[in-house]
Amino acid sequence: MDDTGTVKLFKNFADLDSNQLDWFSGNFPITLDRLNALIRKSKNLKAELVEADLSFDHFWNKYGMKRNRIRAEKWWNKLKDADKIMALRNLDAYEAYLQRNPQQAKLYPDTYLNPNERKFENDYKS
Repeated sequence: MDDTGTVKLFKNFADLDSNQLDWFSGNFPITLDRLNALIRKSKNLKAELVEADLSFDHFWNKYGMKRNRIRAEKWWNKLKDADKIMALRNLDAYEAYLQRNPQQAKLYPDTYLNPNERKFENDYKS
């Protein structure tokens, strides 16, 4: 959820049939108010707001390459929360990019976070 109350991430762990999927496509509650209203109407629906772990240790462990920790932590601490979320969210796409491009060496974590380069903003999906 962002500062405006708009849902930014939704995970579904249930198996939905085609009718349920059709319903979601036209009725998905994209704001907190709409989500709360939907929950109040439902007997079975539950929702949980999960705060993102924006700690440097979480990033460090998820990134996996243990190089230049002091500098990487310095860059991490200078990022806004939205940038930390983007850096974490884009790690999976970056790892997939590296798998598709084995000749490409993985960036050191401090390079990935460097505020002058902001490599975590790259589109690694292509």
